[in-house]
Amino acid sequence: MNDLIKEKYREGLVKYRGSNKPHNYIPFFIKKELNIWNINNQELYMIINDLKKENLICPQCNKKQKKYLGFNKGFSKYCSVDCMHKYQRTPAGHDFISKKLKGRPSKLKGKTYEEIHGTKNVKCGYQRGENNIAKRVDIRKKISIGVLLSYKNNPELIEKRRVAAYKNKIYLNKKSFNLNLKDKNENLRRSKLEVLFSNLLIDNDISFVYERVVKMINNHMKVVDFLINDDLYVEISGYAYEGWRADFDYKIKVLKNSINVNKKILILTYPEFVDILKNRTNDNNIIIESVYECDKVLNIIKENSNDKNFKNV
Repeated sequence: MNDLIKEKYREGLVKYRGSNKPHNYIPFFIKKELNIWNINNQELYMIINDLKKENLICPQCNKKQKKYLGFNKGFSKYCSVDCMHKYQRTPAGHDFISKKLKGRPSKLKGKTYEEIHGTKNVKCGYQRGENNIAKRVDIRKKISIGVLLSYKNNPELIEKRRVAAYKNKIYLNKKSFNLNLKDKNENLRRSKLEVLFSNLLIDNDISFVYERVVKMINNHMKVVDFLINDDLYVEISGYAYEGWRADFDYKIKVLKNSINVNKKILILTYPEFVDILKNRTNDNNIIIESVYECDKVLNIIKENSNDKNFKNV
């Protein structure tokens, strides 16, 4: 029988020569050809390689049997990891090198991007600004399509994500905030622009709710940055990159059709992007202004809010 097993093993090597992992198929091939299903792969390996039980004792501790790793790798050199660490010889100079390199600081630590890479444009890897491939509209569209396809046949996963994100308020968790961005009341905010606007509201005793969850007409849940006196929705955006602009424009478009027609939406951004936003958003219920124009922003809030006293929450 042992000779037959060795002969079928040689046939299996020829038959599965073109496959990536022939040893995944050869044991099954031998058992099928000889109709010997009561033998396991370890016993097959021992027969093919003429191994006996005494050959499997660990050569270091001489007590335990070496571990069987698989039909391809065979048996390990030692019976366990502890045995390997205990008896394996350390290469010369290994301890010296490890102690010498321990705690050595990186040569790049503390250097700026230009000091490391110079002024040349990077052809691969990280790119700044509009050159960043992740901010291209076509790439962001591909990512969105991939996410939608992953949810297409799994509606339970969609509902699970929504419940986790909004009902359990994981989205509003402190872990997703930058802990260095706080307003005057030590409340965490997500950007410097939000900190500026939050401080403006606090200084003028204007009541507001931060990050109100709103159900859109497409049944998606979106978070609005600020809600003032249940009358005025405020969205703050850096509006710097084209990919961000397209996403933000879509959010405003759906939000506009989801809320009461009498309510206004105030969009605040950097001064240099105000005209761009106005050209891309033509609607009487949407007001666009620079976050740095404090007096104009306060007048807009007073004109579009029912609470004229601006009492604090």
